[in-house]
Amino acid sequence: MGDLVDRLGVARSTIQMRCAHLRRAGTLHTDPPRGRHARWHITDSEQQAMSNA
Repeated sequence: MGDLVDRLGVARSTIQMRCAHLRRAGTLHTDPPRGRHARWHITDSEQQAMSNA
């Protein structure tokens, strides 16, 4: 996430909040579902993301 903070120039909390909204909307999923070092993946437009809630 640190590289996104540097590239985008916004606060880490802002990025985390926006990613959480996208995850709940089914646009992103994380692997593993929970964890500090999870990788974020964008889903295909017709594919629903797995639930991480």
